This record gives sequence, C-alpha cells and structure tokens, in this order.
Amino acid sequence: LEGTDKYDTTDSSGNYLIENVLEGNYNLIAAKDPWYVPETIQIAVTGGITSTENFLLQSALPSPENLIANSYEEYVELTWTSSGMPWPKEWMFYDDGSFESGIASNNGGTNLTAMRFTPSAYPTMLDSVKFYVYDYGNPTLPVDIYIIDDDGTDGSPGTPIAGPYNITPNGPGWIYLNIPDNVMIDSGDFYVSAFYLEPGGPYIGLDTGLEYYYDRNWWGYEGPPPCNWDHLGDIGTGTYDYDLGYRALLEIHSLEYKIYRSIQSGGPYDIIATVIAPDTTYIDTTEGTYYYVVSSYYPVEDVESDFSNEVIGNPLGSDDEIQVTRVFALGYNYPNPFNPITTISYNLAEDSDVDFSIYNLKGQKVKQLVSDQLSAGQHSIVWNGTNQNNQPVSSGIYFYKLIAGDYKKVKKMLLLK
Repeated sequence: LEGTDKYDTTDSSGNYLIENVLEGNYNLIAAKDPWYVPETIQIAVTGGITSTENFLLQSALPSPENLIANSYEEYVELTWTSSGMPWPKEWMFYDDGSFESGIASNNGGTNLTAMRFTPSAYPTMLDSVKFYVYDYGNPTLPVDIYIIDDDGTDGSPGTPIAGPYNITPNGPGWIYLNIPDNVMIDSGDFYVSAFYLEPGGPYIGLDTGLEYYYDRNWWGYEGPPPCNWDHLGDIGTGTYDYDLGYRALLEIHSLEYKIYRSIQSGGPYDIIATVIAPDTTYIDTTEGTYYYVVSSYYPVEDVESDFSNEVIGNPLGSDDEIQVTRVFALGYNYPNPFNPITTISYNLAEDSDVDFSIYNLKGQKVKQLVSDQLSAGQHSIVWNGTNQNNQPVSSGIYFYKLIAGDYKKVKKMLLLK
C-alpha cells in the first residue's frame, strides 16, 4: 500500500490481506519482480468496510525477436534472437539463520565439511557462496572453498568442479565468496565444501533442531578433495538434528522457447515444440504451408512472454516462389523434455555414411542409434532412453551427435522421469 508500511505476500492461492488501514485514498500496488509488470489500483478506504481488489499481472518476460523462416526442400528452419533479459537469482539454504554450535578440524590440512545443494531448475550457474563462522576457537584462520560434484560413492562428494578458493574470514558471521569461474550445473546436485588448512578454526556454524537430511551434511578426511567422506552424523558428534551453515546463490538459466504453428495468419496457434535456451533454432518437417510464432517461457515461475512476430514457411517447397536448397541439418528432438521416448529429425544433402549417437554429460557414448549409409533427404530416429544394453538411463541432460561425411553437429536434450 503505497505511502504506508502496510503490505502482504500472497499465499499459494494468490490471496492477500492488508489490515488496519486508515481512511483515505491509496495506490495499491502488486508486483512480482522481475517477471511481471507491476500493476497499480487506486482505492478508497472507508472505516469498517472490507474491500476486495483483484490483480492480473502481465508478463514482463521479453518476447523473442527477429523470427525468420528459411524454407528448404523438405523442411522449414526457424531462427530468432533473444531479447537478453537478465537471469534471475535465488539463494539456496537449509538453515533458519541461527547457529547454536560449530564444527572445525583438530588436524589442519586434513579435514573438510561439505553440504549438498539441489537446484530448483537446470541449467543453473553458481554465482557466489557464503558460510557462517561460529564464534568459537580461532574464527580468522584461512580455509579453501571447493565446489564438488555429487558423483562420489552413494552420492557423496566426488570430483571437484571448481576451486580451491582461498579465503580468510575476518571474524564470526557470514563470509561471502564470489565464484569467478561461471560454474554451470546442468543436472544433479553439487556440494559447497570448506577444507580446513589449520587446526582450531574457523568453526562452520551448525543449526540444530531442524528437519535434518542425512545425505546433506558430510565430513571429509585425508583431504584435499577428492578424498574420503562420511555422513556428518556418523563421526561421533552425538547428534543428528543439524545442518551446516552454507548457502549458495544460483543464477537460474532455465529459459525455454515455445514454438507455435497455425494454418492461418493470426492463429489460433498450436504448440508443436519446446527449445531449451541458449539454442534459438528449430526445424519443422511437416508438409504444408504454416504460420509460426515463438514465445519465451520461464518454467520456474510458469511465466510466458507474448508472441514474437509471425512468419510463414513451407516445409516441402510446394510454393513455387520458395527457393529450395538441399543441405545437411540436425533438427531438435521432440518432445523435449521427454520421458522416455523422443524423436530426432535430420536432413542429408547427399548420400552419406552416417553415425548417430547419444552421449552423457561426461562425454561417454550411451548408445549408437545409426551406423549405416543413408540416402540424401529427410530422416528421423527414435531414442527410448536406454543405453547400448537396452537398460534405462537416469534423468538428466544428454547430447545427440550426427556425423555425416564431413558434417558434424551436436545438440542437447533433457530426459525427465
């Protein structure tokens, strides 16, 4: 309520309540940055009367720009540009802000603590971290901060992703560290870890009395990482109801583009595919003349932009005015994300020896789908989410790679179970 200290935050159903407002005229403002345009309603407050005001916030997510349809002999290639809205950021933490104890090492250069984080969306970039130094021991001793993958035994800290970042706390309280290496998390969890360089401190805060997750807090020894790890509750501390004082600031890069198609200009449009940013191209192999638009979509907040400009395309070149060209091209899988079946289209400019394979994030070949000589033209292949032994693979980001003669192209897809 503009000009006062009165405000409220909506519940899960969008309801709000502002009470004890003096009589008068006010501006009632609803906002949800950065994805919605704030809306202001002028209201008159009369004593003893309750009024209801409804808001319908409009998306502030920018629309894709410069949509172009390039028509070829057997498909239409759509390309567009992003309007470049800044990525949203969110702090991830599991403590309540108060720390009743702390933990440090009695052996400098040996022990570590680590805390598991689970991003709300993928991909996400680790912007910065902070850890709480408890007022005990020597709070100004240096530590090395590591970012560690969850690929260890039974999901324990495994391979270091980034670091070490050496930092010397200036005393008890929160200690901030910006991560300079643009650490991207494409799937799974990660750990923030402190390697104690000297005995006796700093003591990382322990928040007790919370809902404790056994697999979230770990104690490492014989460091630096990679090293051996135990659950923090297994090292004889006598308590299990605590969480370590680590927090992570994540920049959520989970932007998608929705592709729409209609048989007439102006719609109505049907959604035909989703493309995951930063990719800004899509190939449609459906026969006929269609009108296309694209929107931006941020799944974390379930907010979608207005449509882009409309373009017309003819996948099979039945319009004599469309210039046709036969080229090599790798399309996008559809659906994407998928579970567990997806279809991938590709085009060959000439008869070619083709290798079409699936890879995981570590670059390991998961399955070879095609190894044959194929004729020029349009082709498609189905992947059912299994490896070379026809066993189901886990959720996550995978890459599909087309090699046809001298042509090589790789794109990514997301398997969600």
